[in-house]
Amino acid sequence: MIKGIGVDMVELSGIKDLMNDKFIDHVLSTEEKKMFENIPVEETKLSYIGGIFAAKEALFKALKSDKITGLYRDVSILQKENGTSYIVSDLIDPSLNVHVTISHTDNYTVAFVVIENTK
Repeated sequence: MIKGIGVDMVELSGIKDLMNDKFIDHVLSTEEKKMFENIPVEETKLSYIGGIFAAKEALFKALKSDKITGLYRDVSILQKENGTSYIVSDLIDPSLNVHVTISHTDNYTVAFVVIENTK
């Protein structure tokens, strides 16, 4: 049964204006930051962090909880070898199955999250 859905769209020019160490440290988990630091192209870095930010916002909307605000670093948006994104976080009840997809254009990133109750 679907427990929640969330969607978020980010304008990459807005993220570019925020792109500094404080923002990066606020948004990215340790695992995400390692991946971010290994991206050689600035435009790809911008797209990456925009996708991560949008996915976390979509997750928080799907969880429908005001208690989770400000905990971006406690959530990791990672990728399988085939490029499929997935979410890892101790904030998410293990009885929930979380699906995430992220899509990019030159100017925007959108993320969509569906949360299923597996019980």
